Amino acid sequence: MSQYASCTDMFSSLSAVTTDQLTTLSGKIKTCMASAPREVICRGLGNVTPKLHLLEEHLVPCMKRFGVGLGLLGEHGDEGIHHEMALHHSIHDELERLKTTVYHHCVSALPQLVPHVPVPASRSARNKD
Repeated sequence: MSQYASCTDMFSSLSAVTTDQLTTLSGKIKTCMASAPREVICRGLGNVTPKLHLLEEHLVPCMKRFGVGLGLLGEHGDEGIHHEMALHHSIHDELERLKTTVYHHCVSALPQLVPHVPVPASRSARNKD
């Protein structure tokens, strides 16, 4: 099902999605569903595989709601955190290591967030309070 493969590239993205991209994806999903083999999707019998149901009914609304591809929302994004944690193992304070890890992961996955991320106060400024 090559139409499914063309959808995969679009919805597994880590980037922000535009309305135009969602419209294109929606069209590709319709093409995918229309060309799916009868044994995969038996509409006359009311049977649709769970994966295709999610693709057809829930994918575009989910991406529209969150504004990003599923690459940030699925388990692959979570797995990427393990690599980030290893990079920051020298930070001994657990909370600081976690904040640094999450910050770097978000910035690498969605760089357009950078202008909206508050700059943390320096340690010396925090210690004065």
